[in-house]
Amino acid sequence: MRHTCWKGRDKVTKIHSQCTVTLNAHISKIRHLHSNMDNIPHNARIQLAITDLESQNRINYTATAKKWDLDRTTLTRRHRGETGTKEKTTSNSHKTLTDLQEKTLIKRINILSTREIPPTP
Repeated sequence: MRHTCWKGRDKVTKIHSQCTVTLNAHISKIRHLHSNMDNIPHNARIQLAITDLESQNRINYTATAKKWDLDRTTLTRRHRGETGTKEKTTSNSHKTLTDLQEKTLIKRINILSTREIPPTP
């Protein structure tokens, strides 16, 4: 005999009491997995997922994205180095010196410091 009941927002069809127990246990595991993912910041999950991808013999972006509760496209682009974090992008856009200019300036300051000449503005 089949009948339908509602548990919270989930619709559960009862066929047999054991099937219901198995289904409820599966739903509980899924909820538990997602509640754990909510506690991990987004960028940390991406880093964990990238580590997971690098340990795989055959890279599977879809399965890894689902496992870490991430968007597949974001994970793929981040893994390939096509995009970065918002913080890094913002930092690069606000830079006033290029990396080469910054290294040259630091080298010049270090030379002046070894000569005990203070850098002037």
